Amino acid sequence: MSTFLKMAVATVFALSLLGQSACTGRYMQGDVIHSEAKIRNTSDNAEVVELVDTYRHAVEARDVDTLRSLVSRDYYENAGTTNTTDDDYGYEGLDNLFNILTHNVKETRLNLKVRDIRVYGDRADVVFEYAYTMLYTVGDTQRWQTERDVNRFQLHKVDGVWLIVSGL
Repeated sequence: MSTFLKMAVATVFALSLLGQSACTGRYMQGDVIHSEAKIRNTSDNAEVVELVDTYRHAVEARDVDTLRSLVSRDYYENAGTTNTTDDDYGYEGLDNLFNILTHNVKETRLNLKVRDIRVYGDRADVVFEYAYTMLYTVGDTQRWQTERDVNRFQLHKVDGVWLIVSGL
């Protein structure tokens, strides 16, 4: 191989390594980021990922105070049904959810992987996959439940802090 060709190959190789290292900081990586996600490394996205990770830890610890601190007073949930409002609830309705978490759930393992974050000024959507295993009681019976699905948090930034307004 000629010296020129060797230099050209070495240069291309060096530039490809440089390009890979430059891309490393461009997209976020971490425990709660899906391996295939391309989430830009911005301050808003980093704050959103931190919220999601705090949420994950709080659910596993059944830490209702932390969960409540992550939720906006404007929270509204339609429970996935748009044809009826019978199962809708707001911030006050979270008390029922948190009561179940505190009194009926005995153990939870939650895995969250953020697939996408879209920030629109002071609003954001977070699409994530989740898988959980939960030990809970109903009367005198204990049961394990496992579920895996995709969900979306809707967030609102209030006084510089992202809060969940939908999607628990």
